[in-house]
Amino acid sequence: MKKSIKRLTALIFAAALIISACPMALAESVVKVNGITYVIDGKSAEVYKYDGGGGNVVIPSKVNGATVTSVGNYAFAEEYGKTEASKRITGVSLPETVRSVGKGAFMECSSLKYIDLPMSVTTLGDAVFWYCENLEKLSAFSELKSIGTNVFGRCSKLTVYCESGSAVEAYAKSNGVRVKALYPSSVSIKNKNISLIKGASLKLSAVFSPADCYYKDLVWSSDNRSIVSVDQSGKITAKAYGKTTVRCYGILGDAETSCTIRVEVPQVTGLSCTDRTLNGYTVKWKKAAGATGYKLQKYEHDKWQTVKTTGKTKYTFKNLKEGSSCKYRVRAYTETGSGKVWGKWSDILTASTKSVAKVKGLTMSANTSKSVTLKWNKAADADGYTVYCYNAKTKKYEKLKTTTRTSFTHENLSAGQENTYKVRGYMKVGDKKVYGKYSSELKACAAPAKVKNVKASEATKTTLTVGWSKVKNADGYTVNITGTNFSKTVNTSKNSYKFTGLSKNTRYTVKVRAFINCCGKSRPGSYSEKMTASTNYIPTSVADITAEFNEALLKTASSRKFYASKTADTSAQVTHYHVYDRYALNTVKALVNDYCGSSVVTADFENGADKSSGMKTVPFFFSSGSVQAMPASAVKSASFKKDGSGFIVSLGLKAETAKNNTLPANNSRLAPVINWKSIAADIASDASITSTSTSYTGTSVKGKINKFGKFDTLTVSMPFTSDISGKINGKNCDITVQGRKTLDFVITWW
Repeated sequence: MKKSIKRLTALIFAAALIISACPMALAESVVKVNGITYVIDGKSAEVYKYDGGGGNVVIPSKVNGATVTSVGNYAFAEEYGKTEASKRITGVSLPETVRSVGKGAFMECSSLKYIDLPMSVTTLGDAVFWYCENLEKLSAFSELKSIGTNVFGRCSKLTVYCESGSAVEAYAKSNGVRVKALYPSSVSIKNKNISLIKGASLKLSAVFSPADCYYKDLVWSSDNRSIVSVDQSGKITAKAYGKTTVRCYGILGDAETSCTIRVEVPQVTGLSCTDRTLNGYTVKWKKAAGATGYKLQKYEHDKWQTVKTTGKTKYTFKNLKEGSSCKYRVRAYTETGSGKVWGKWSDILTASTKSVAKVKGLTMSANTSKSVTLKWNKAADADGYTVYCYNAKTKKYEKLKTTTRTSFTHENLSAGQENTYKVRGYMKVGDKKVYGKYSSELKACAAPAKVKNVKASEATKTTLTVGWSKVKNADGYTVNITGTNFSKTVNTSKNSYKFTGLSKNTRYTVKVRAFINCCGKSRPGSYSEKMTASTNYIPTSVADITAEFNEALLKTASSRKFYASKTADTSAQVTHYHVYDRYALNTVKALVNDYCGSSVVTADFENGADKSSGMKTVPFFFSSGSVQAMPASAVKSASFKKDGSGFIVSLGLKAETAKNNTLPANNSRLAPVINWKSIAADIASDASITSTSTSYTGTSVKGKINKFGKFDTLTVSMPFTSDISGKINGKNCDITVQGRKTLDFVITWW
């Protein structure tokens, strides 16, 4: 493809060969310097041919005294008898004397990347840069007005840097060539006002726009080099005290900027107050570079007054008032041949003697029913704090605690107790304490006591009224009620509350806590134990009844609030066969009035005397204090009937048998435990008596469920018989135990 283009190019420009040879024939002389052949005609020279080594080609402004004014047609092109050296050219620099570049001068210079057209160039012939496929940059000025055809043909990578509104800009854009600025349109320095000390240096940084323009060189100058000098890198040096302007120009175009430079005595910094006492302090500052001395002033009587002009960097004030303060400022100066040169005043410092500030921010951060925790802000210069509490009896404040912390907990208070507090700070001066002012008074209180005796007093289908014991010092109560997918919390000043809009025949859990209004907040105590009640609860099944029974029984058993009926008793009659022991068991009589006491009576047949010994049948009711839950499946029959606002409930339980002193195998329901082995152990040391069967027949549960779904009373009736056999002193014996009356275990709660 490329060869075809070359041949086409050869045909297009074949006629030009004859014309191009004419200058050689008419020239005064032909000169070759550094691979470039020049044709000299009088005082002018033209670049005719290049066959050098490539790289960056620099064309001089004169050759043999003649001025180089043009680049001839196809001077660097590889066709038409020219060499292929053009392929090795990477850059070309033309002198300011060249006014025109001939046709195809750089045609197919495939390695050419950049070329600078000087301001003197006014004419470009046809196809000057045809097929310079790697040409990236070309700069041209507005003086270039005559431009031939296809000058930038096939230059796909080219960017032309030119002046806005120039002929070359219009030509490049119309031929699809990228265009950028030739030189910056503006330049700026970030800091317009700069202060330096004498002898100091600083490099200024200029920013030009657009940043990707071609000529980025800047020119720096100072309006007064005796005060500030500047080099062409932008580095300034302060030489003498004073003020001047430093300017920056773009090497081409009208971009210009400037900044003001002041050479002055440094401003004093680091002003501080140290070594503070009750009656004095030291004001000091950092040394200013090059300063001869300093002037210290204080602000007094509405004006600044000089305290001292000194060569030192500190000054100590004495005999001041405790807690007094004053404003100070300092500036440095330098002695010169013409007098003192002063720097700027420092920032203003407020210095003060020591004194313990008034404690602020006293508040109650926490409380319990037995304590109050106070906290406060740290007071300036305080080494510690003393906390006081008002005594209503003595009508005086009494010291509670001296502490270095900013908090204190007052303990061992009564629930809801309110006290008034104040705090003051102190500072140690030698062996003494100097106190500051008291804080504002604060009334704080312990949290109220835990609410007790939460009970339901009334219920309807959709309402539930609960009450509780009053709490001392309480300002009100928070009541929370929860049910299935329901929760509500209310505040009340009374010790009862009626919840409305509830679901009928539904259980709810209620808890209550008291609160005291103190320190701008509501301070609550602990919640009461949870209480369960219902809206006009009606048992609807055996399962409901047994669930109520089990809940009541478990609650009661945990507090041991049960006893056996005092009207019930049981006897154990011993029938003996061939017993010839000295002591024979006659009668065992177990009185169960208090469920844990009985006695054993034995007869001495030979001596005609009786002998009694104590006996205990523990555990008699609950084995090891445990309670067996009763499932609905253990119920043989059930009935309940309306009785006032509640129901009388009767359950008949299924009969079961226990062997070998054990509970029923399935542990399905409540059963008394009578440990016959314990009885036997008191009868004879070598007795071995085993219960072969124990039957609980017709066991029943009877009680009253109130309108809140709770048992008020509960009676468990358990008639039973038991057969026991074994040996006493190696001899067989049988014992039959038969219940004379039903054992009624009455359980109560509330």
